[in-house]
Amino acid sequence: MNTNEFANVNAWFTNIDKEPFDIVWGGKVRVTLQPGETKLLPGYLAESGGRHLTNKLLLDTGNPKMESYTSPKKPRDVPEFWNRFCKIVRVDGSKEQAEKRDELDTEIELLNAAKPAPAAEEEEAEDDFEDDEEAVEEKKEEVVEEEKVEADEDDKPKKAKSKKK
Repeated sequence: MNTNEFANVNAWFTNIDKEPFDIVWGGKVRVTLQPGETKLLPGYLAESGGRHLTNKLLLDTGNPKMESYTSPKKPRDVPEFWNRFCKIVRVDGSKEQAEKRDELDTEIELLNAAKPAPAAEEEEAEDDFEDDEEAVEEKKEEVVEEEKVEADEDDKPKKAKSKKK
């Protein structure tokens, strides 16, 4: 992870922890995100917060081995770190940043007023799958009902037409 890659972009930051998370910059809490909350932030702030939250999550596992994966020099080469980081920080792709970094609070507010947060990709996939399952079940029920109606019609005696002579 190269600090420069986050310098002039915005990034979505999602708190994937089970407790609120503060992002501190310049000795001041700039953003507090509740569990599951997503905000658009300046890339450098999202990257910094992402590193801290990823380290916290690794340490919170209680597995002593995980401590060795915190703060890697090359995060992309450490899957235990990188996979978590990528769930937290997603680059937005836009380069609309406020001109002055010292007006960070205003910048964060402006970014979040402009765009709704995207749903996490994994959650979208699961939701889509659930919707598909529901649709399949509904279709099965419709087919069963249609078959019942057809069977009932086949079982009814047909009226003979009488011919009058």
